[in-house]
Amino acid sequence: MKNDRLQKFEWGTIEWIYESGKNPYTAMDIGIISINPGERQNKHVHYSDEQLIYVISGSGRQIINNEVSDLKQGMVFHMNPGDMHETINTGSDKLVELLISIPVNFDDKQIINRKKPVNLKFQLPEDFSLMMIKDVILDFYDSLLKPFNLPITVFDMDGDIVVKSEFIPEFCREACKMDENIFNCELYNIEDEYKPPHFFEHTSFVCRYGITVFYLPIAYGDNIVGFIRGGHVREANRIIEEKTLFELPYERSVSSMNSLLRLMLKFQRSIQDYLSLIETDRQFIVKDALIKEQVEKKMILEHTLKKTESKILNIQINNHFLFNTLSAIAGIAIEDGSEKTYEAIIRLSKMFRYSMNEGQKGVALYEEIKHVEDYLNLQKIRFDNRFDYTIPEKCEKLLFEVPFNFLQPIVENSFKHGFKNKTEKMRVDISCEYRDGFLVLNIEDNGCGMSQERKKEIMENLIKGQGRFSGLAMIMTKMERIYGENVKFEIESEEGVGTKIKISIPEV
Repeated sequence: MKNDRLQKFEWGTIEWIYESGKNPYTAMDIGIISINPGERQNKHVHYSDEQLIYVISGSGRQIINNEVSDLKQGMVFHMNPGDMHETINTGSDKLVELLISIPVNFDDKQIINRKKPVNLKFQLPEDFSLMMIKDVILDFYDSLLKPFNLPITVFDMDGDIVVKSEFIPEFCREACKMDENIFNCELYNIEDEYKPPHFFEHTSFVCRYGITVFYLPIAYGDNIVGFIRGGHVREANRIIEEKTLFELPYERSVSSMNSLLRLMLKFQRSIQDYLSLIETDRQFIVKDALIKEQVEKKMILEHTLKKTESKILNIQINNHFLFNTLSAIAGIAIEDGSEKTYEAIIRLSKMFRYSMNEGQKGVALYEEIKHVEDYLNLQKIRFDNRFDYTIPEKCEKLLFEVPFNFLQPIVENSFKHGFKNKTEKMRVDISCEYRDGFLVLNIEDNGCGMSQERKKEIMENLIKGQGRFSGLAMIMTKMERIYGENVKFEIESEEGVGTKIKISIPEV
């Protein structure tokens, strides 16, 4: 019997065990990913999905943006829209993961319902091909994309080229000879969709030179009739796996990438709209698409920067997504009888509940300490006997108001940077005292430490406000907005010994 929920790839399968389309009250989708030994997923990016992955069994490596992590049972990874993602099975058994995915609006991270093109009463003829409306598609391209020199190619379901833009980036011509044959680009030979068969959402892939190509299916009713590939843009801070003598395209910001994607989505929807209204006036469709595009462009220019910075500084994760995630993982823990997994869920739920208080500016010190203890206890579960921490009892008794959610991101730096590649036992020690009108907090680890040159560079960047979306920089920005120049931030570090961060917060 055919399993319609099983999606097959060269590297393994995804079995979708819960689909949002079955329930109008939730947008969450849950699947089980199985990656065969020695295989790897294609490097890809979801710009319209927030995802969480829980490792059920197996081992491997997880790459999210520039961060590489070794995978093992019980680990949890969260991915925001726009994060580059790749998983490699380095073990001898299948790598099995739970995937939870929620569609979101990329600009404001709001949950949205997955949408398919409208299923009309009449269907296209069985022998229909996009070649039949080639001139219409070309008109849409000339109106929406050609003014921006955005390279795209439209294919029908036989893989034949319907419309191909004349513009090809100079790097792609020189490095991959795409002007001779577009299939010289490795990304044009990928057929993976990373979606259940009944979804029609876009995705994107990243080549070894850090170039992103968007993939947009063209749908009519319940059928895919063709697809669009294009973009060939380089997002800032993407890893370049292979060096090249040719000059790479200039880096684009996340907001710029999103704007380009929106242009391609407009192009995609214009084609789909024409298929839905194939007997109507083509010029009306073109003009309507242009008007909507102008309105949307104005909204992006007015709101994107402000919303993006505000959302990042919140250091929040969507609460609906988190509670759905907990429910899914809790079900696995009950079925497996795993006490450690259950304990991890309890700790995680406390952290999620605390992080939902995003409207709070100040909290009692003891609340912030308890939040950090939940995080550190999760790390104890993860590392077992290889990690321990100390927090004196007096820290919880000091009556002092501190900024909301400022301490945990600092402690997290020890695990992201300080304990990287560390094989000996790891420690984090947190101390606090009230001195001369200041709360003095010390966060110390026995990690790899850093050179004096690196420490100087970090402090200079913090003072100049550079790298404002890194963990420490976001904390400093939040502190300075509250306390001005009265807050003090110091770093002491020695290579091979560890790092100590000292924060002095004035009483207000």
